[in-house]
Amino acid sequence: TAKLQAQSSVNGYSKLSLQQAIDTALKSNYATIADRELAVYQKKLIKTSFDIPTTNVQAEYGQLNSSYNDTRYSISQELQFPTVYVRQKAVQNQAYQTSVLAAKLSESELKKQVTATYYELVYLQNKYELLNKMDSLFQKYLQQIQLRFDKGDINLLQKLAIENQHA
Repeated sequence: TAKLQAQSSVNGYSKLSLQQAIDTALKSNYATIADRELAVYQKKLIKTSFDIPTTNVQAEYGQLNSSYNDTRYSISQELQFPTVYVRQKAVQNQAYQTSVLAAKLSESELKKQVTATYYELVYLQNKYELLNKMDSLFQKYLQQIQLRFDKGDINLLQKLAIENQHA
């Protein structure tokens, strides 16, 4: 059975479960953090989709229509057809939804990478332990072969053949 805990005895790190590894990666991966922040930014931009142009105010003073000094004031405001504002908001909502989906995709890809790396590490650690056990068993076997050789139960050719299998 695969271990649910990975441990690096070389560097002295403590055990780390798969979920802890995923949580740590999600908290410290700058790409996924940036994607989440972009989604928050896009959500706040929805409120700005109703963009009315600024009001123009003009004032004139002087002899405009007669020999007397006149004053003229004008105020103008441009407004779009209401469906323009509705469509702008719909576009901004779609941009927000796209950024949310991109953030989820980024998190899913990171989880996949962390999971694959985690299980590869577990596999390699189990393989390392198994190879160490096999090596220690073979060392004991070589010691027994040496004893048999010393007693004269086997000849030098048999002993060297067995030792070559280990090398």
